[in-house]
Amino acid sequence: MYYGDISCREDILREFCISSFEGHVVYAFYEYEDYSGTAFVIFIHDGNFYLVQGSHCSCYGLEDQWEPEEMTGEALAHMIRNGRMYGFILDKDFANVIERLDELLRSDSSDEQIKEFLAQLT
Repeated sequence: MYYGDISCREDILREFCISSFEGHVVYAFYEYEDYSGTAFVIFIHDGNFYLVQGSHCSCYGLEDQWEPEEMTGEALAHMIRNGRMYGFILDKDFANVIERLDELLRSDSSDEQIKEFLAQLT
């Protein structure tokens, strides 16, 4: 669930310079190397997937880049399997996780069932 230089929700808040956001984190990745950084966050809120992407050079960080984009599970799975999303390169099987979560969301699973599934990922 948390990879690279992000190890918890508080790291997301700090790196993106935001005070809070609602939803369950599905995937969070941030890598800072050679004075530049790349980040991806996928979370679910109110039955929808959201993707946040950010990057920076040495002059800045991820501030002002928290712009959640609503995505379908199908689109996310496709991007992970076939795209060039840095951070997912080594784990194309993560698309299966997104598809399973999408099934749970579409079947009106309870928040507790979603949390249980996400807990199994760690």
